Amino acid sequence: YLESLELYRKSTDSINLADILEKLGLLHQDLGNIDKAFEYEHEAFKIREKINSHALYKGQSLSGLASIYLRRKNYSQAIEYYKRALEYYKKTKRAGKIQSGYSSVGVAYEKMGYYKEATAYLKKSLELNQNQGIGGSTVYGSLMNHFARISLAEGDYEQALVNAKK
Repeated sequence: YLESLELYRKSTDSINLADILEKLGLLHQDLGNIDKAFEYEHEAFKIREKINSHALYKGQSLSGLASIYLRRKNYSQAIEYYKRALEYYKKTKRAGKIQSGYSSVGVAYEKMGYYKEATAYLKKSLELNQNQGIGGSTVYGSLMNHFARISLAEGDYEQALVNAKK
């Protein structure tokens, strides 16, 4: 990736430069190099904004930045960036990205302890999962796990058990 990065930095191919930067950001996130990941993801987004890239790619960049904020436990920033990404995803009309966007916002609210807001976003994600079949049983199971954790955190042990069994 680093060799490709240097080649694209010297070229006029901003589209592929942004793609490589995003991939390096994801790689550094996986390696735990959060500051470096942020640098790459932020640069990718700035390029995509400058060249007026497709909404999908701007959304992906914002989602990548949001996940870094989430890992840093900066939940309000994560929520802001996930919401911005969701707005871009809505423009693409790609149900899978929209479903994922709602889920991401919900999870960030859950981590922040804002269970009412978390539930609202997770329910929108669940609606897309169930009504349009987006994400299948794996996504359904993950969403039900989040609902169970929220119920548990709110002291509703019976509902937590119901959600966990789903």
